[in-house]
Amino acid sequence: MVLVSAFHCLFRGITPNTNRLIGRLALVHSSGLNKKLFVGGLSFDTNEKVLRDAFSLYGEILEVRVIINRASGLSKGFGFVQFASETDAVNALKEMDGQSLDGRNIRVNFANTRARQDSAPPKAVVPDPGLNPLTLINKDMYIPQRIKRS
Repeated sequence: MVLVSAFHCLFRGITPNTNRLIGRLALVHSSGLNKKLFVGGLSFDTNEKVLRDAFSLYGEILEVRVIINRASGLSKGFGFVQFASETDAVNALKEMDGQSLDGRNIRVNFANTRARQDSAPPKAVVPDPGLNPLTLINKDMYIPQRIKRS
């Protein structure tokens, strides 16, 4: 059904960007992944408890994560809130987008999903047929050894 409407838009003369947007919306809607919200513009002092308290007014929350910089241990200024139901996530998005939290106006959108690194098949490495393998080895590390035969 969605595929048909995307082709219908294509033949009506709508731009390719619109078709791409329709495809992304259809993917999110069909897979039920629109329960997770991206929250940007957070104060560096905002922690997961503050974020949970702010968004718990709109429904049951499954997970809250504030992304932390590994080197400094401080917040990177964004996080994620995952709701139990899509309607709660939609309500939270409508109500919280642009609101003030810890003195900063936050931006709320549906989170983009990424393919997991371990789910992708390994890529085959094919050397260039005209390349000599000895040129790839660091000359300082390559020490030819004689094989002793007994």
